[in-house]
Amino acid sequence: MFCSRCGAQLNPGALACPGCGQRVAAPAKGRTSTVLIVVAVVAALGLMVVVVIGIIAAIAIPSLLRARISANESMAIGNLRTVISGEAAYQSVNGGFYDVPACLYAPDQCLGSNAPGMAFLDRESVVFDVQKSGYVLQFHGGPAPADTSAVSPSSLEAFAVTAEPASPQTGVRSFCGDSRGIVCVMAASGRITEGGQCPETCEPLR
Repeated sequence: MFCSRCGAQLNPGALACPGCGQRVAAPAKGRTSTVLIVVAVVAALGLMVVVVIGIIAAIAIPSLLRARISANESMAIGNLRTVISGEAAYQSVNGGFYDVPACLYAPDQCLGSNAPGMAFLDRESVVFDVQKSGYVLQFHGGPAPADTSAVSPSSLEAFAVTAEPASPQTGVRSFCGDSRGIVCVMAASGRITEGGQCPETCEPLR
């Protein structure tokens, strides 16, 4: 470091030039402090952003999950009613008897020449035994009629269809619909269908 007036070399820490007596300006001390302040402010802002994102997620995620579950339940109930309607229509061309889902998908395979030329269920819309829209549908056939010579060999006197959530994240309630035309909510302790009917403990939807 040199004197700005005479150019003499200055000793470290000197307050004045030993040659001309010119006072030596003290080195700037604010730059380091400014950098530390900027770093602290940036870190604080970053922490605030993380906290705000966490709060938004805590509010939004449960709401989205509830909306998804509600939509899945509505779809499951709609599928049960579609099956009931399809079975009722099939019954009118099958001597008053219901049938297994395969016959509703492809009536000609079960009714032969008596088939009306149209399906009673859409294979893409209503599926059984696999998850779709968060629920799994299962078909429960009732007793077979004593004489099936004039009707489909797989005819049934009654049926029930259950819809249960694939996981707690996709649904909360379990549903059942049967040949009586009812759709109900099954209790956790009463999910066994017998004779093609929903459990007696099943609470009808209102």
